[in-house]
This record gives sequence, structure tokens and C-alpha cells, in this order.
Amino acid sequence: MLVKLSGNGSGVTDSNGVAFVQISPATITSSGAGLVTADVSVAGVAASQSSMGVTVVPLASAASSTISLGLAGGGNAISASGLNALATVKDASGTAVGGKLVTFTGDTTLIKFSPANGQVLSDPLTGIAAIQVSPVSLSSAGASTLVAKTTVGTTSLTTSFDFQLSAANLGLGTLNVGIGTLAAYGNRPVSVTATVNGTAATNTPVQVTFNASCGTVTPSVVVTDAAGAAISTYTASLPTCSGTNVTITASAVGATPVSGTIGVDGSIATNVQFVSTTPQLIYLADSVGTTQAQVAFKVVDSSGNPLQNKKLRLSLSNTATGVSLNTVGNTAAVDMTTDSLGLVSAAVFSGTVPTSLNLKATLLDGNGAVTNVFSNSNLLTVASGRPTQSSLSLSLEKFSIEAANVDGETSKVTLSMADRQGNPVPPGTQVNFVTEAGVMLPAVCFVPPVIPATASSPAIPVSSCSVTLKASGTRTKNGRVSILAYVTGEEDFIDLNGNNIFDGNDTFTDLGRAYRDDNGQTAANGYYSNGEFQVPRVGAAACTVTGNLVTECPGDGVWGAADVRKQTMVVFASGTAKIVGTLVPPLLTVTIGDLNDNSVPTGSTITARTSSVSCGLNGTISTITKNVANSIDPVTINYATSVGCASADQIFIEITTPLPSAIVTTKTFVFP
Repeated sequence: MLVKLSGNGSGVTDSNGVAFVQISPATITSSGAGLVTADVSVAGVAASQSSMGVTVVPLASAASSTISLGLAGGGNAISASGLNALATVKDASGTAVGGKLVTFTGDTTLIKFSPANGQVLSDPLTGIAAIQVSPVSLSSAGASTLVAKTTVGTTSLTTSFDFQLSAANLGLGTLNVGIGTLAAYGNRPVSVTATVNGTAATNTPVQVTFNASCGTVTPSVVVTDAAGAAISTYTASLPTCSGTNVTITASAVGATPVSGTIGVDGSIATNVQFVSTTPQLIYLADSVGTTQAQVAFKVVDSSGNPLQNKKLRLSLSNTATGVSLNTVGNTAAVDMTTDSLGLVSAAVFSGTVPTSLNLKATLLDGNGAVTNVFSNSNLLTVASGRPTQSSLSLSLEKFSIEAANVDGETSKVTLSMADRQGNPVPPGTQVNFVTEAGVMLPAVCFVPPVIPATASSPAIPVSSCSVTLKASGTRTKNGRVSILAYVTGEEDFIDLNGNNIFDGNDTFTDLGRAYRDDNGQTAANGYYSNGEFQVPRVGAAACTVTGNLVTECPGDGVWGAADVRKQTMVVFASGTAKIVGTLVPPLLTVTIGDLNDNSVPTGSTITARTSSVSCGLNGTISTITKNVANSIDPVTINYATSVGCASADQIFIEITTPLPSAIVTTKTFVFP
């Protein structure tokens, strides 16, 4: 019998009139061809008959293609250097099948493939697919299964192979660190050979790490070359290496580290270098500026390498001015030891007298004796400190601005300062400004930093600062506005004994509170009056007026700090000018001011012009134009007329204020 049918070959039709019967080979070895016939009967009557040809193929022939797996050389052990896994693909007749894609997989924590994706083609002649299998690392160990898969025709084939992986015996040979001592800061090659299972790791790269107890090994991590050697370079790069024995260590994962020693010669100091003075400008003791500088030197060998643990003796070039070294009050030389960078650094503190000085650094030998190796710092300047009353100067960009009826006109206000010796005050010194009218923008300014030195000029202290007066608010009746600038300073004194310190029988100017004198007509009256602004100060009595006597603010009778101050006056001038003059040939005298008899705005122009070309001014010139000087007061000008001026000739005087208003005022003078 070739086939067998389900349900003894009988079936019942469904709602669609279809009956199903399963046909199967009688046995797995059944083979041949035949017919399957279907008969149907409806109500006892045969309705139709149908036949179908079938072919039966033995089951064994469909699974005849094969794939087998093993390791090159036989066995099931994979060594540290790795080996090939071989998968052989054959068809049903046992013939090698070439060009088939074979995919290898395995435990990626133990092994890796080359190529890394685990896929290769079978050889066209032998049907063998070969792939390199290696341990993930030399320390990898364990047992696992290797799997190979391919497809022949429509049939998927899979095979597997169990393998054993043992950790390699990794070792490092003797570390070669060269022969003899090494010069300070010198370098030399160091090397070591790695072995795998007792043999030089010629085919297995090994990562070796080098370390040094002092200095550097570069590169610090090296992979062995084709001979199994790891080679690097040691450099005694630090001052601390000189005169010591340096230990070099080579290590690799899974191997016992190996070490060697290199003796490094001591360095010979040949030079002392000045490094820096920070800052180069300091200020007198008790001033508001920096009163301390750091001066640094370096000891080096003939190659410029820094040397550690060398002794330097530092000394001041001038101790008579109160400057001290390392600690406040000390003027004696100081011995210091260089650090790991070959450096020493000492503090220099200012004294009471402005001066310039330098610091000398001398190398000491091993016995502490002075050698002839030394260096000097660049100049350190000890400048002044607090400003004094006699040193102040308050200036205005414009003494008269067109502000009687206009807001927003401005004038720059600058206070310049110095100490009692005429030296600049420290950067950061704060100046305060107050005004009788308008607004100070800002109300406070600070002395800016020193202008840095350039190749063509030294550093320049500024010793002044500026603000801007802007017209706004209430106007004074006479158009004159007082401005007061004040700054914390010290009272002037006469130094009788020449030590630049107030002591003994020295006399001084006793300053009371600073105040703004607002009530002058042509100028401030020089005395405090009730209601005028005053600057409160601890220890200074308030300004007072007794009876009809105007009294200045009293001092405290003790020399010391005070608000040193300076006052000036600016005119809020009208745009319309007042021109008053007399013409008595041959002289025309003209006085020009604003409506309050103050100066017209600074920058206004005055033009004098005659009505006849035969009538000249100051010679034969018929038109003269000049700018109004920067002043508070009106200006008076004399014009000499020429002999060509006749009766009824006219002289026109024209005043024009600066832009943007450019208001014009004119007046005519007629010859009698």
C-alpha cells in the first residue's frame, strides 16, 4: 500500500458541499506514484466519480544534506592564541557544497570571532567554512558550545560543538632599565617582554602598563610588538627625581609585575631667575591701596630645569624707608628653600616713605655659605596712600552751560588727587559729589586701575576720577550752582624730623566737617551758613552758626583721617545774552553775559562786524569772530576802530550759543 487515508477514506460534505480527507505516505520509506479516487452517493444514487494522481517521496531523502563542526587539529580545547573552527557542508550525495553562508555563534564572554560578525562562506572545493576563534582575553576560561548554521536548498542545517577554554599563563620577563645612572632631567628607553604559556607573545598582543616612582614613562600604556616586547621611554622630569633612585614598574593583567631601579644624578644649580613681582606698585602703610607685594625667584640648572630643595637668601636693597620683608617689621635677610617647582616667594610690605627698591636672591651652597650665583628683582615701587587737602584740584569741562531753561545740558566734573608728597593715590579711591542744583551722574566715582605698561611707556597711575553734572530740577536765582567733591584722606602736616610720619612736634592743618558753601553771589563766601550741606563724620563736631557770626566747622584738634574736599561753581546760563557797551571812537568796549550777568554758555561765538568795508576793526578787518572763553564771569572785549569809520557807520555785535539751540542775540552800535 502506497498511501493511507484519514477516516478510512470517508468524509461528509460541509455546507459548501466539500468533503476533506487527509492523505499520508503509508510508511516513511514509501515511494511511487498512483491515483486517488473519490466516489459520492446522493440518496443511494452514485452522482459522480473523480480521480487524482499522487507521488510519494521517501522522508529520508529530504534530510540528506549535512553540516558538521570541529576544531582545526582535532580535540576540543581552544588555546590562548586561538585557532580555526571548521564547519563542513555537504549535499544528500555527500558532495561538498561551496559558497554557502555559515553563521557561527558562541558565548561572547569567553570567545570572539574573526571576522567579528561570525559569518563566512564555505569553500567551493571542500565545502569547509573556516573562522578564527580566540579568547576574549588571556584570562578567559571555561567550557561552552560553539554553534554553526547554514541553509541548503530550503533546508536549514544546524550543528554544535562543545569546547574547553583555559586561561593563558601570562608572564613578564626581566625589566630592562638600562645601565648606569641617568643625568638629572634625562631620559632613556625601558622595555619588557611578555610571554604566553612560557613563549614570547609574538602572535598575541599584550597590554603592558609602565609606572615610575618619580618622573614619567611615555607612553605609559604599550601593546607588545611582533617580538612580544613592550618598549617605552622614562624621563626624570621632576626636580624631586634628582639625586634619588627611581623605581620603574611594568604590569599586565594576569601577570606578576616586574620592577627595576634607575639612579638619577643630582642637579647642579647654575642660575637664579627672577620670576615676578605682584603687584609692581604698592602704597604706603595705612593707605586704602594694596600695601603688600609677592616677589618670586626660581633656581635652575644649566638646561633651565627647576631645582628643588635649594637655599636662597633674600635681602632688601633699601631698609631705611620702613619697608619690611616676609613679616611686617622685619628688615633682615631671609633664607628660604625652593619648592618642587624650584620657586621661592617672599612678601614685601610697604613703609611710610615713597621709594623704589628691589629684592636680591643669592644661592647658598650645601653648607649655607653664600655663592656668587644671584639675581635681583625688577623695581618695586612704594607709592603714596591717602589724598591730602592741599593736593586736590577740581575742574569743569564747561564752566557755563545753557541750562537756565533747558534740561539735559551737561558738564564733566573731575577731581584730581595726590598724597602729601605729590604721588598718585591708589586705584579704587572713592570720591563723592554733591550739587546745589541738577544731578550728579553718578554721585560717586572711583580712581581707575593703573594704565598698563607698554613697550614704549611704563605703567601710569590715573589718580583722578570724573562724573557728569546734568541740568534738571530747581534753578538757583543767580544761575550759579555749587558743586562739592569730597574723599576720605588725611590732614596735611609739616614733617619736622623728616620721617614722613606725623609725630613729635609736627604741625598740621586741622580740618572740620566738609560742607558745600551755596550762598555766595559772585563766589562762595568761604563760611558755613545755616542750612548748607555738611558731611557728618565720627569725632568731628557739627558745623554751627553763633549769633550773627559765621563760623567755620571746627576741627577735633587731632591729626588723622579727614574728608578732604574741593568746591567749584558752574553757571546755568540763559540762551539769550545781555550785551552792554560804549562806543567812543576809536574804541568800542563791550561786556557780554547772560541775563544773570554770568558768562554766556561756554562755546558760544561772538561776532563783531562793521556796516562799511571802509570801517575796520583792530586794523582793517571788518569782521571778527571769536569763541567765548570757559569762564563763570561775563567777558569784556575792546575793539579798536579804524580812521575809515565815519558818522552813522554801524558795528553789529552778534552772540550765538552752541548747538543744538544756537540762539542768536544781537546789538548795534552807531558812530556819532
